[in-house]
Order: sequence, then C-alpha cells, then structure tokens
Amino acid sequence: MSQHPDFKPATWAGVLTGRKFLLYLGAFFFVVIGANIIMSYYALSTFDGVETENAYKRGRAYNDVLAAAKAQEERGWSLDISHSVAGALDTTFLLTMQDRNGAPVSGLDLSLALRRPVAEGKDQALSAVETRPGTYEAVLTLPAPGNWLLDVSARRQGELLYAEEKRVFLTAESASPAGTDEAKAQ
Repeated sequence: MSQHPDFKPATWAGVLTGRKFLLYLGAFFFVVIGANIIMSYYALSTFDGVETENAYKRGRAYNDVLAAAKAQEERGWSLDISHSVAGALDTTFLLTMQDRNGAPVSGLDLSLALRRPVAEGKDQALSAVETRPGTYEAVLTLPAPGNWLLDVSARRQGELLYAEEKRVFLTAESASPAGTDEAKAQ
C-alpha cells in the first residue's frame, strides 16, 4: 500500500513506538484508576450510614401516608413551636396546639425527636407534658449546638393525629421561635 504524496506524519509527538504506546496506555489507566480510588475513598469516608429501614414496606404504604396528611389538613390544627436555651444547652421547647378556630387542643400525647441532619448518634427522643390546655412543654440537654431537625408527633389513644418536622438552630445564646425567619437565617 502506498502513501499519498501529500501525507506527512505528525512529528510533534515523535514516532509512535511500542514502548511509547505502552507508556501512554499505562498512564491512561493510572489516571483512571487513581481517580476511582480517590472518589471511592471520599464516598466511603463521608457516608454517615443513614439508610431507610424497610424501604419497600414504606413505599407500599405511601398511600396511607397521603391519607394521613389529608386527614391532618382537614382537621385544621396548627402547631406553634418556640424554644429557649439556658446554660450549657439546656433547652426548653414550648409547643402550642390549636384547632382551626384558635381553640386549644388538649389531651394529646406529644412526642419530640431531635435529629442531627449531618451526624448520627446524637439523636434525642422525649415526650412533652401538657402544662395547660393546648400548651405542652419538653426539656432536654442537647449534646451539641447547631442545626437540628425537630420531629413532633401528636397522638391520642395511639392514633397519629398530627406530625410536623421543623429545622431549628440551637446555640447557648439562642432564644428565638423555631421555624421563624430569624431561626432559619442562623
């Protein structure tokens, strides 16, 4: 086979020999494998282990979740959450539950769960005590300041009637209502 008279091989990279080809091939795989090792390291070292338990069952029961949300909306209840922090993160949550007419909703079993969104092992669960009709109070000492997810659930005779999740930012100096713009901005 003859070459075209205008054909000139590239000379900037030199002649491609077997040794040079092997070097290029080795460098390519070195970069690819190195990038995979680095990405695998960071993926495994930053995974906090949070997984959804019983994901299949929870997915199948999603229609029940939608029905409960609709029933909660039809009840028209509202929950006002405020908190104050004293001393070394001794936190008092004050929760006020009202119906759509503003009347207090009493006789509920309110439970709170505080979860760290970025770390595991510091979750807190507690119950709120009704101090006056429609007003519930819970006191706890937090293990660390910062962002927390507050899950509130209200039950009566074991039936879940109300559930809400709010993000709160707690420090030793904070004393602002949870869910307000001031608390969210921090």
